[in-house]
Order: sequence, then structure tokens, then C-alpha cells
Amino acid sequence: MNVLLCETAQSPLQNMATLLGGAPDVKVVAVARTGREALKALNSGPIDLSIHSEDTVDLARFIRHELRDEIAESVSRVVATEAPTTPLIVKAHQLGFDGILTSPRSSAELTAELKAVLARQNLLSEHPIIKSLDLSPGALDRRIQYANPIEIGIADLMGIGLTDQDISTAMQLSLQSVRNHIESLLNANELSNRTQLAVLRAIDWSIPDFA
Repeated sequence: MNVLLCETAQSPLQNMATLLGGAPDVKVVAVARTGREALKALNSGPIDLSIHSEDTVDLARFIRHELRDEIAESVSRVVATEAPTTPLIVKAHQLGFDGILTSPRSSAELTAELKAVLARQNLLSEHPIIKSLDLSPGALDRRIQYANPIEIGIADLMGIGLTDQDISTAMQLSLQSVRNHIESLLNANELSNRTQLAVLRAIDWSIPDFA
């Protein structure tokens, strides 16, 4: 199993690296501390799974979007954390992560957890918190598809917090037309609610690291 560690100087995965170093079936291919380093590792050779510190969860979305589809779809992703909070669990699920690692005590235990993720067992989507919610996995890992420039404009204004009435005034459209466009965007992009649409539009950009 080839593994990539994605960490930051403020949140190193030192304990995780130590446990992985003692696992005979696991090879740490690289330790990435920037998006550019993660992309280089993922494009350089086969990686089965990437392990992310909590503060690289959001960055994972941009890394995934800069990869070719066949590479992005071949890599499973998990978050390593000592104390998983409800917001982290939900965010990781919405960003398309497959699992959460919570302080495994040994190399054998860590290896077993990683193999379970790769075998599509004990997935984040099966977590009790996630199962109690009506959410689509990976909803915030998508790029919005638009039918026309009007929808782009509406999504832009939603992304900066305007109400339907304000959007109607700004775009010189009827209120019902604005709501019809929003409903169309939600359906076309398989989103559960308008908040997801607003968030997706607000984060639909490329960071300078990938320029």
C-alpha cells in the first residue's frame, strides 16, 4: 500500500509517520506540506491512499481538482485527528473523504484501518452522525455546472450572501425567475440545499500554488 502524508508545519503527522514506518505492508511515498508537493507526489507514481492532517482538509479539494480524473479517482483519502468533532466529520464527508483515523495504537491497528478504507469498509458515510443527516457524499468536492451566464451571476451573488430579493433587484429578474434558476442549479448539480451551492461558488477558485 503506497501512502502520501499531507501535513503542515503547525500540524505534523509525526506519530502517524512513525506507525506507518513500522508497518510491513505500507510504504510512505512522500510527505507533502504544500499543494504543489502533493500534486508532484500524486502525479509521480501510484498512490493508494492519502492521509491528511486536519488543517489540510480544505486544501484537499484544490489538490483533487488539479489532478487528472483517473488519478483523483484512484486515491482514497482519510483525515487523521486525535479528537474528531462533529463539524470535522461532516466537512470531511462533504469534501469527499473516505474515512477518519483516530489515534491508532499500533502499526498493525493502523494498517488494518487503512486496508478497511481501501476495501470500502468502515467508510465515513457509515458514521452515525452522517447517517442521521440527509447529505450527498462529496457535495463540496464538485465544480458547479451552469446552463447559462445568468446562472453564473446568480451563483456569484449567492456566494457573497445576497438574498433572493437582492439578487432579483441586482440582476433585474423577477423573484420567481431567480428562484427557478436556483432550483435548476440545485437539481443539475445534485445538491441538497442552497447553502451548498453558495459555498461551492464562494470556493470555486484556484490557489496561487497551482498557478
